[in-house]
Amino acid sequence: MDPRYELYDQFIKRFPIESLSTMTLEQYTDLNRADSFCYWIEFKTRRLGSIAGGSSFKFGIYRYANRPLSKKIQYDEKYAWYRWFKVDTAAAAFDIVRNAIVEVANAAAQGNYKVVEENKVFGDAVKWKIAFIYSGMKIMPMYVRSIIEPIAEKLGYLNPRAASFYDLNKYVYDKKGANDELFSYSDRMGGWGEGKKEEVESIHESIMEPNYYDDITTALKDKKSIILQGAPGTGKTYAIPEIVTRLCAEDIDFSDRKKVMDSFSRLVSEKRVVFTTFHQSMDYEDFVEGLKPFVDENENVYYDVVDGIFKTICKDASKPIIRNNSIDLTPDATIWKVSLGGTYENEVRTECLKNSHIRIGWDSYGENYEEQAAYAEGGRIVLDAFYNKMTEGDIVFSCYSNKLIDAVGIIEGEPEWHDEFKSLKRLRKVRWLIKGIKEDITKITGKVMTLSTVYKMNDISVEHVLEILRKHSAAGSTTSERNTKPYVIVIDEINRGNVSKIFGELITLLEADKRTDGSMPLTVSLPYSKKDLGIPSNLYLIGTMNTADRSLSQFDYAMRRRFRFITMAYGLVDMKPAPGKVFQEELFAKVSKLFISNYDKYLEDVNVRLVPAECFSLEFKPIDLWIGPSYFITDENEPDSLYNNIFYEIIPTLEHYIEDGVFVNEEPVNAVIEELKNIALNP
Repeated sequence: MDPRYELYDQFIKRFPIESLSTMTLEQYTDLNRADSFCYWIEFKTRRLGSIAGGSSFKFGIYRYANRPLSKKIQYDEKYAWYRWFKVDTAAAAFDIVRNAIVEVANAAAQGNYKVVEENKVFGDAVKWKIAFIYSGMKIMPMYVRSIIEPIAEKLGYLNPRAASFYDLNKYVYDKKGANDELFSYSDRMGGWGEGKKEEVESIHESIMEPNYYDDITTALKDKKSIILQGAPGTGKTYAIPEIVTRLCAEDIDFSDRKKVMDSFSRLVSEKRVVFTTFHQSMDYEDFVEGLKPFVDENENVYYDVVDGIFKTICKDASKPIIRNNSIDLTPDATIWKVSLGGTYENEVRTECLKNSHIRIGWDSYGENYEEQAAYAEGGRIVLDAFYNKMTEGDIVFSCYSNKLIDAVGIIEGEPEWHDEFKSLKRLRKVRWLIKGIKEDITKITGKVMTLSTVYKMNDISVEHVLEILRKHSAAGSTTSERNTKPYVIVIDEINRGNVSKIFGELITLLEADKRTDGSMPLTVSLPYSKKDLGIPSNLYLIGTMNTADRSLSQFDYAMRRRFRFITMAYGLVDMKPAPGKVFQEELFAKVSKLFISNYDKYLEDVNVRLVPAECFSLEFKPIDLWIGPSYFITDENEPDSLYNNIFYEIIPTLEHYIEDGVFVNEEPVNAVIEELKNIALNP
C-alpha cells in the first residue's frame, strides 16, 4: 500500500474532525512544536499534496519569530494576524480562523464543496487541503488552480478558466479509472515523479515568516504589472529575484538567498525572465517590433519585421507545453524554409525526400566556404544560416511553390560536404515527419514564401507545425497544452523612457482583464507585421523607478493606472547582507536623521508617518530621497570598502542633494559629511 495512506491516517488520528472546534491557539501554531496543526498541514503531510512556500500569512494567524513589518498584519507580543479580521486580540483572531477550519472540514465531510469555495479566510491552497483530508480523500490532492486547470483542460474540460476550482477538481477526480489508485493517478496527471517528490521533501522545515516580498508578489499576481519605486539603495533590484521566485512558486527555502539566486538564475536561463532598461533613445521599434535592413544572398538590401524584446517574450509565454512527445519535437525549435532544387517536382527534391536530407549549392566555393572573401556568386546569408544558425532539432519546411510546402522534417545532423553529387553538395541529414503533402502555408503567414534558398520563418510556431502534423495524422501521440507558467519582463529605470511611445497601442492590453485569459480579452493589429497580438495572462511586468529622479513626471496618468506602485524603503524590505558583508547600521542612522526626524520611532513601527528633518525641504517627500541601506553595506574582507562607499557613493549623493535644494539648511548636512570623512579616514 502507498505509505501516503498511512500518513493520512496519522493526521486524522492526531486531529479528528470532532476535536477541531476545541483546538487551542497553541495547538494550531507554535514555533517550538512540530506537532501543531499548521506544521502538520504544511510539512508533515506534504506528500499528500504540497502547500509549502509562500509565507505564514496563509494560515490567518501564526506565532512569529521576528516582528512582522507588513501593513496587512496586526500583531501582539507573540502572534500576528490579518488586519482585515478587524479584531484586537490574538484570541479573537483565532476564533475566526478556527471557525473557518471547522466550517471547511464539516462541509467537505458532507460533500458540500460550495461552502469550501466561498470561504474567504483561507486561500485555495490551505482550504482545499483541509477539504481533501476531511472529505475522506474524495477530491484530488491538488490545491491550486494553476495546477488543476491545465490538467482538466488536457482531459477535455471546455473553457476551464470560467469554471470553479471545485468543478475542475471534481472533473479530474471523476476521470480516475475504477482500478486507479488515487495518489498514483494524481502523480501521473501532475507529471510528478520520484525526483519531484524528493525535491519537495528537501524543503527547509521551518514555517517562513511573512515579509514585504509576499505582499508584492500578491499585488503582482492580481495586477499583472507593478513598479517598484524608491530612493537610491532601497533594494529595488535586490527584490527582483525574491519576487520572481515566489511568483513562479519555486520549491525553495526563501530565507536562503543563495537558493533564491540559484533558482532565479535557472529561470533566466530558461528565458522565463528577461531584462531591459528604458532610456531616452528606446522606442517602439526596439521594444515591440520594427523594420530592420537585411542583405539577401544576392547582396540586395531588403527590410523585414524584427520582433522586439516585449513581443518575443509574449510569444514565448504563449508557446504551448509539449506532452507525450513521441516525435521528439523541440519546443523552442526554429522553423526554416528550404528550397530543394527549386520549385515543383525535380530530381533533387525526389532524392532528398527519399534519402532523408536537404541539399544546397554554391559548390564553386568548395567545402571550406568561409575562405571566400568576396562571395562573387552571392549566397553569404544562406550559407551562414545553413552552417551557423540552423541547429539539430530545428524544423524544416520543404518549399514546393511560393505558397505550398510538401514535407516537414527535423534536422538531425551537422553540415556535410558530399562530392559524389554533381551539384548541391552541401547536405544536412533530416528525419522527415511527413512527405507528399501540399499544405498552403499562406493561411498561417498571410504571405508567400520568397525565392531565397534557406531562411527563418518567423511567422511559424511549433504549435503551427503540430497543427499541420495533426491534420495529416503525423503527430503520433504528441499533444500540446496551454502554457500557464509565469513569465516575467523586468524593466529597469522604466521612467527614463517615453513609456507611452514605447508601449504604443499595447497600453490598453496591460490591464489584467484585457489579457488573453482575462474577462475582456483584447488583441491589437501591429503596424509593421499586421499580425494580431495579445498579452498573455501568464506574462508579468516588473518595473523599477528611482523616485529621486526628476524625470518621474514623464510617467503619465494613463500609464500609471495600468501599474500598481510598490514603495521600497528601509524597514519594509529585508535586505540581508551576503556572507562577508556588513551593514553599517550606525552610519545609516546618522545619515537617515538628515531626512526624517522620527527615525528611532520608525524603527519601532514602520507604519508611522515620516516626519521630515528640520534641514529637509518640505518641497520633497523624505521617502522619495532617503538614501537606502545598500550604500551602507561593506565588505569585511576589503579594507577600502568603507572608504569607497563613503567617499564615492554616500557623500557625492548628499552633495548632489544639496545642489538640488533637497536640504534647506546645509550646516547639519555638511557636519555629517565631515563626520563621515573622519570615519572613512580613521576606521
